[in-house]
Amino acid sequence: MYHFRSDNCSGVHDSFLKDFHTIQEEKAASYGGDDYTKELEVTLSTLFNKKLSCHFSLTGSFANQASINALLPKGGRVFCSPCAHIKTCEHDVRNFLNPNLLFSVLQDHNGKIQADDLENELKKFPQENTLVSITQTTEKGTYYTHKELQDICNIATQYNAKIHLDGARLTHAVVGLHTTYADLLKDLPIDIMTFGTTKSGTLAGELIIVFDQDYAKTIHHTLFKCGHQPSKMRFFNLNMNSFLQNGLGEKLVKNSQIMAQTLLKEIQDFPQLEIIYPVETNHIFITIPEIATEHLKNSGWEFCYYDYEGNKDVIRILTSFQTTHEEIELLVKALKTALNKSI
Repeated sequence: MYHFRSDNCSGVHDSFLKDFHTIQEEKAASYGGDDYTKELEVTLSTLFNKKLSCHFSLTGSFANQASINALLPKGGRVFCSPCAHIKTCEHDVRNFLNPNLLFSVLQDHNGKIQADDLENELKKFPQENTLVSITQTTEKGTYYTHKELQDICNIATQYNAKIHLDGARLTHAVVGLHTTYADLLKDLPIDIMTFGTTKSGTLAGELIIVFDQDYAKTIHHTLFKCGHQPSKMRFFNLNMNSFLQNGLGEKLVKNSQIMAQTLLKEIQDFPQLEIIYPVETNHIFITIPEIATEHLKNSGWEFCYYDYEGNKDVIRILTSFQTTHEEIELLVKALKTALNKSI
């Protein structure tokens, strides 16, 4: 079995496993009262150059739900991309915490939303409580520049909309844009952001980073009530700290991006294969004939498969921090063989 379905299919980097052994004999305060959790908050505040509080959640899906619930506790309207996970994979984030949410899906620009489209939609709902949700990097593997984020945030602020950022792969944007966390979010009036490391090598857990402290207590209570506050969260938060310090997280992400570019270079001129979105991070979306898709499935290759147009399918290929040149070579050979079957 060859897994390119998701970077979540990867394992755990050795550095994070060593973290567990380092503190396994220690006794410390539970539920985030430990020094490692306090240190993480200082690390984040320094990296983002902002005053903030951080809150651990076991999953990114729930982190997004808790964040949006805090920002729109009595319901309201969320504006997002049609491919945003809060609208698709996370089942509209409505079913559990907030059944009164409504969604306005904006035009898709390679996974991103644009300020002009947002303004046109916000004008239609002047009396509603509103929230703009941005995914950085997007579900199509593209990233927003700081200017694009600033334009969107300016419109959101103009119409008194709250701003939520889904940062499950935020580090990919930092690496891809050759910037820092602080510069990427400089002067952006984001209320709450989720931040992920699981896809890039840690064991589990995501962070809810609250920039507007009016929402911190609500987040804290929601996480406790819904069972997302593990008593020994210091083990997970130590992983987060290790990811953020000394450039380790950026190094792991960089490998996945290099592997994606290596694969792109090898396959971009294959006949019968089309790259359908810009490859900016570790996502490659391709269209290939259905016959080729079936051959890959039967040969043990795991991707995300989507229906496309006519007799073609879309395959989403994700590289990870563990992907090697040898695995890329095997994948290139498999794609060649599959495409030859369709001739």
